[in-house]
Amino acid sequence: MPQIQVGMKIPKLIGSTQLGSIKLHDYIDGAWALLVTYPQDFHPVWMTEIGMLTKLKPQFDVRNCRLLGLSIGSLKEQARFIDDVNETQDVQVNFPIFADESGSLSRSLGLVNELAPANSADPYNFV
Repeated sequence: MPQIQVGMKIPKLIGSTQLGSIKLHDYIDGAWALLVTYPQDFHPVWMTEIGMLTKLKPQFDVRNCRLLGLSIGSLKEQARFIDDVNETQDVQVNFPIFADESGSLSRSLGLVNELAPANSADPYNFV
């Protein structure tokens, strides 16, 4: 699977988020989009980045830019992570984050090596 590059159309991702099922193209239709990807939940860098994006979301909204995230992990793990983000960053995460438990969405974007095991959050398996 080739990596997504500038100028390429993003694949039609459909997946589960903490806000329900999302069809990426329907969600971003008519807007700019910022898709933030991270290999695993419960990492301090991702925690602060998700917290800051949540704080900046009103500015993205004014600019007609939709925020969304993608992480490898289950909805259950993600719920605990989002609770931690909310508590430690003093926010309420209010944009969808895909829970890519199988890693299939990440693979379709070329973010995970094809040979990496399913639900691998091992950074060494990322391209």
